Amino acid sequence: MKTTAQKYSAPKTWMQSALLLILLSACCGTAEAIDLDEVLAMAFKNDALHKSRLYEASADRALGQQALFGYGPHISASASYQLGRKDSVPDKEPEDSATTATVPDEREADFQQAELIFSLTQPVVDFEKFFLAQQGSADISTSELKRKQAVEDLILLIHEKYFALLIAEENLALAKEECTTLKQQLDDAEQRLDLGYGIITDKENAQAKYALSLAEKTARQIERDSARIALEEAVGIDFLERIDDIPGDMKLPEFSKDLSYWQKTALKKNSGYNIALLQLKSARKRLHSRRSRFVPALNLFGSYNHTDTDMTLDGYGETNRETIAGLRLEMDLFASGRDTFDVIAASRQKKAAKKRVEAEKRHVLSTVENIWDSLRNTLALISSYKTAVEAAKVSMKSTETGYLEGMYSLLDLLNVQQEYYRTMSQYKSARYNYLHHRQNVPAATQNSPGSS
Repeated sequence: MKTTAQKYSAPKTWMQSALLLILLSACCGTAEAIDLDEVLAMAFKNDALHKSRLYEASADRALGQQALFGYGPHISASASYQLGRKDSVPDKEPEDSATTATVPDEREADFQQAELIFSLTQPVVDFEKFFLAQQGSADISTSELKRKQAVEDLILLIHEKYFALLIAEENLALAKEECTTLKQQLDDAEQRLDLGYGIITDKENAQAKYALSLAEKTARQIERDSARIALEEAVGIDFLERIDDIPGDMKLPEFSKDLSYWQKTALKKNSGYNIALLQLKSARKRLHSRRSRFVPALNLFGSYNHTDTDMTLDGYGETNRETIAGLRLEMDLFASGRDTFDVIAASRQKKAAKKRVEAEKRHVLSTVENIWDSLRNTLALISSYKTAVEAAKVSMKSTETGYLEGMYSLLDLLNVQQEYYRTMSQYKSARYNYLHHRQNVPAATQNSPGSS
């Protein structure tokens, strides 16, 4: 079976984390269940927004290549064919009245002319094109990071929707289990009342709790359906299979290193931050190129001109060939303020890019810190909920025994059972949240939290 990294060519460290979840979900898979690997495969195949981002990145790369090759030679060719008429009418009287020269007759000729021109221009010293080429190189690197970021964002989105659906299905399963338990308590209360040794209060309490559990089950059903629709929207296809769950007794993977390590790693590898850095570099080169318009450019040029004319005023045709090569120094002296405003715009774009880098850096550092705190807090919460579930289970059994012995009322038992299911739901949700938060670490740092 191929790994997600092999299928989508995403960064190896990122996809190792994705593979971890795939292996976890495969531990309890069934023939009719759909696992995370299959969900990701469908998303990469069908998600239109993801494909749109890939096309945009490819377009950015092409524009960067266009600027990069702008410093190369420019070769052009043109061909023309024309029909014309030429007249020569001399003055009637010579300018020097003393001369005895004969005034030539009027002449005219209809002609056909074919012309072929080849020209070549090679920048020798052109600072505008030089800086544009450097800007194009930065834009190409940016486009590669945008492709990488598009893959990572889709994986993160699928993880979020996948775990949200797992939590919703777990909550629905617990709600159904609670309904079944309370229905049994209601049936027992009605049976005891029919046999003459029950009390009406027990029946009414059980009926109220059961009605509340039915409403809770309906709410959980709605949440599950909404989570499923959200995942199907992200995947881009409707699927009827249930998704694969993780084992309830699975040991949660730990994470290594400290917060400062992951923050430093994020600043080195985070796609969003590195894109902002490259965009700042591109903005600087753009400003340099706009300023360079006020400096002359030195170009090497050459041309070849071939002209055939079938008739001249002298009464015969001729062929002209002309070859020229040299250096040309050129600069626009006035462009109606275009260059000045281009410099102003490029300068402000550079300032905006610089502020974007600062904002992205703060965002990355705070995101990693928030995820780190969430991991630690959620892990502590899981431990607390696990203890609470064990205590609630013992309390439920003890209360049930006490109820059968007449020490507790049915309402006491119903309350304890309800508390047990609520605590169990919070415990399982916390475990899913931990796995989800753990996947946010590679999203921010582009590295696996369990790797060294």
